[in-house]
Amino acid sequence: MTSSGRLQYASFSSSVDIGFWHAFNKKKLEELKLSTDPVPLYGSYVNTDESGQLPRFSVLYSAFSGSTSSSGGELPCSGLLLHTNTIEEFKASDRKELLSRLSAELLWQHIKSGEALQHPQLLVPFFIHLFADLKKYRYLYWFAFPAYISHKETLVTPVTTLQDEWTQQQIEVFMESYNSRDAEVDAGFFVLQETSDNKFVCHPLTAYSRLREQQSKVRLVVADPSNIAGVPGWPLRNLLTLAHLHWPAYDCHDVLCLRLLARRGQRSIAHSLTFRVRLEPRQEEGTGGCGLPPCVGWEKNGAGHLAPFKLDLSATMDPKKVCDSACELTLQLMRWRVVPSLDVEALQNTRCLLLGAGTLGCNVARALMGWGMTHFTLVDSGRVSFSNPVRQSLYSFSDCLQGGELKAPAAARALKLIRPSVVSEGVVLTIPMPGHPPGHQQEHAALATLARLEQLIADHDVVFLLTDSRESRWLPALIGASLNKIVITAALGFDSFVVIRHGSKPRRSAGASAGASASSGTSAGASAGAGADEAAVPDLICLSHGGPHTGCGPADEAFDYSSKLVPGRHLGCYFCNDVSVPGNSQEDRTLDQQCTVSRPGVSMMAAAHAAEMLASLLQHPLRGDAPSGVGSSEGVLGAVPHSVRLFLSTHHLLTPTTPAFTQCSACGYQILSAYDRDGPQFVLQVLNSPRHLEEQSGIALLKKPLSNDELSDDFSAELSLSDEDGSI
Repeated sequence: MTSSGRLQYASFSSSVDIGFWHAFNKKKLEELKLSTDPVPLYGSYVNTDESGQLPRFSVLYSAFSGSTSSSGGELPCSGLLLHTNTIEEFKASDRKELLSRLSAELLWQHIKSGEALQHPQLLVPFFIHLFADLKKYRYLYWFAFPAYISHKETLVTPVTTLQDEWTQQQIEVFMESYNSRDAEVDAGFFVLQETSDNKFVCHPLTAYSRLREQQSKVRLVVADPSNIAGVPGWPLRNLLTLAHLHWPAYDCHDVLCLRLLARRGQRSIAHSLTFRVRLEPRQEEGTGGCGLPPCVGWEKNGAGHLAPFKLDLSATMDPKKVCDSACELTLQLMRWRVVPSLDVEALQNTRCLLLGAGTLGCNVARALMGWGMTHFTLVDSGRVSFSNPVRQSLYSFSDCLQGGELKAPAAARALKLIRPSVVSEGVVLTIPMPGHPPGHQQEHAALATLARLEQLIADHDVVFLLTDSRESRWLPALIGASLNKIVITAALGFDSFVVIRHGSKPRRSAGASAGASASSGTSAGASAGAGADEAAVPDLICLSHGGPHTGCGPADEAFDYSSKLVPGRHLGCYFCNDVSVPGNSQEDRTLDQQCTVSRPGVSMMAAAHAAEMLASLLQHPLRGDAPSGVGSSEGVLGAVPHSVRLFLSTHHLLTPTTPAFTQCSACGYQILSAYDRDGPQFVLQVLNSPRHLEEQSGIALLKKPLSNDELSDDFSAELSLSDEDGSI
């Protein structure tokens, strides 16, 4: 209440929309990062609140993109957001110095220069001092609404309501004038002139001195956010400071604190406050130093103390959204300090197909989730056994009960348990394999499976070959090459592994595959084993420097095998490193050969390298066409090797680069042409007899001279030395 001839003011009570915190989180992660530069901010207040409420100052979700134009009865204000990166920095801040410095920038210079006369909304600045724990959604913040004590205020007349001073007719005349005021008259601060014929005219603040000189009856009007009886709101303080500095010839001012209350569709100003106040200079010793008067304005917390507010949103937010934000936080932090140009969207939007949901499949999926990828399809036809959970990280003991859950659906469910927003699907499918004849009665089912596999590969951006046998990787490698997909193979030995990215086929299009168009039939829910992950690491074949050219076809440019830098389109696939075609490797296998027998850490290291290889590839400007070898260009995450081979017994890691093999049984020109031309029939022939694959690829012709005893004898004879040559 106002007493003893002195004015008291109702300070603002901050009201922050929850959307503001979401907007700040996004801005901090994506734009501000480690910067602590002040951020422009917009807030607003109203003079229409119900009686009994504290003056409310609102900061909404649009605070970072708002404006200072009035709309919907809101009175806009501009301010600053000061944010710190550590809670220690927040606590160590000198609040007095901070308020003094920012008030001089946000308020005092605008008052002294007269800019606040032209733009009165500058009289209500604000700033927020903030520390945000983005990981736990906890916020420590403090509002300040600067106001200067530049003068002594004395009430000449008591504070009364407008209904006690004006008649109802005068109130109606004023409302008519107020509603039709010129656009140049600010709704928050203006001058009201009462004419000799009992009319009212609204003027901008710049007209006040002129009207006083004309001895007009005028009032300073402020839109008052307070609804406390007899106590005006905070904006009046700085208006009186402006009046004291710019109109020193007038020590007394009539003031109208305008309060608009809507009742039954009608706006009433009857409870607005009116009074006369005298402004007198303060003594010099009361100044705040540096020629500035003392400044106040820090908001009191809910307990009425000068202390920051604490906000914990973790319990009120959607846990799934909290999970998504927390998962993305690490990627954003990478952009802050290490890789500012990291393309997070390229990672998040990548659709991954994992063929095999065993040891490698589980670990690769987990690693890819760490990179923010959320679209997974896992293909397997096996069931979870009791030996699996200790090595295969997406399964638990309960998955082994009652005969075991199917691996692919169980793994897909486990990914959702880790991150609920993940789009994951488990497909139970047997991959057709060379040397595994389907039989005449099962040919239709095999063709339906082929069509399903082709569609799966076409629908994804990246294909991981993580199955347990060499021959199970052949058909996906062929389809991936035909559709020019990114294909990465990981295979395990007992204490070794190989991870290799298949070379690109940029001159082939997704429509080039006759296999996908010629295959017909619906997807068959086949049920046999696509899925563990032990395989012999193929031996590296050193191609001669005079070898044939490689690429998508005979028309491709010849490749110089002496080059130490291999373009992506000339890199080999998993099968390019072997001159033997895949066949049935699962016949007559002992128990140790049927199971994944490898050192437990090998699969985790292989999975990590496979995931990191994809991440590096997606961040390379050439993506799947990235070269490999000496002098290869680097992407955001560095160079992308063609292959990674680890021998754990010696802890020896190699990154060899091998060109494509023209007679490759999976990506060679002859094989791709046969697949494009004959589609399902070609695949059926290979399933029934790997010999057909050997002949079609040209490997049979390559091997034939090597087994010709007669040619061997002639070759030996040519190398023998005669006596005439001077041999000893």
